[in-house]
Amino acid sequence: MGPTDTTDAKLDRALWRQICVLDFHAAQAESSMPTIIESRTDRGLFWGTRHENISVNTHEFHARMNGLISKILCYLAKSGRRYLFPDRFNAANRYAILNESEKDREISELKAWLTQDINESELDAKLIVSTCVDLTLRAWKLSVYRKPTPESEESPIRKNYQMIAVDIFDEMAELRKTSQGRWFTQMFVYDIEMRTMMCLLEDLIAFPNGVIARGSWKTAGQVYSRWCKQPHREDDPRWLRVGELYHKTEGIMHQNA
Repeated sequence: MGPTDTTDAKLDRALWRQICVLDFHAAQAESSMPTIIESRTDRGLFWGTRHENISVNTHEFHARMNGLISKILCYLAKSGRRYLFPDRFNAANRYAILNESEKDREISELKAWLTQDINESELDAKLIVSTCVDLTLRAWKLSVYRKPTPESEESPIRKNYQMIAVDIFDEMAELRKTSQGRWFTQMFVYDIEMRTMMCLLEDLIAFPNGVIARGSWKTAGQVYSRWCKQPHREDDPRWLRVGELYHKTEGIMHQNA
C-alpha cells in the first residue's frame, strides 16, 4: 500500500517525518526509548523509491533538489537517531552499539548514499547538501542533550554546548556566501538554525554567566536580527515560539550583564 503519485508521496513522507520527529522528542523528554523501531518499518515508505523517481536529467534544478532534501530530512528523522541517542537507546531499538569512529564512518557512508542522486557535474550542490546533513545531525544532537543530566553533564557535547551551537551558526553563515548555498540553507533552516537557536536560548537561560555565554548571546542576536528581516516570517507559527524564547533570554542576559 502507498501513494501512487508524486503529490501523495510527498504528503505521505511529510506525515511520517513528523511522526518520527515527535517520537524523537517524546523519547528525549521522557528519558525513554523511541517507539518507532527501524527494523519494523519499510525504508521505501520514508525514502519514496517505490512511489517516485527523481531523475538526474531533470532540468528544474530547484524542484529536483527540493524533492531530494525532503527525502533526506525524512530519512534522517527516522534513522539518524542511532547516531544521536546514547547507547541504551540504540540497544532498546536493536541498533548496533557503535564507537565514535564507527559512527563517523557510517555517517560518511550515509551522506554518500543520500546524495547519490546529485550529478557529479553538480559537485558544489553535493558538498553543500553533505554539509547540511552534518549540521542537521549536530543540531539534533543538541536537542538530545539540551537538558543536563548526571549521565550527560561530563560529556563533550554538554561541556561545549554553547560553542557547538555557535559553530553551527558560523558554518551556516559560510554556506550562505554563495547564491546556491543561500538556497540550500533556506531549505534546512528549521532543522538546523531554528532548532539550534532554541537549544542555545534554553541553555543561555539556564547558564547565562561567563564569557562564552556572552559571546554566544551576541551570535544569537545577530542570527535573530537577520531572521527578523525575512518576509512573511509571521506566517510560520514556529516564529512565535522562537520570538518568545529570544525575548525571555534577552531579559535574563540583561539581568546578568
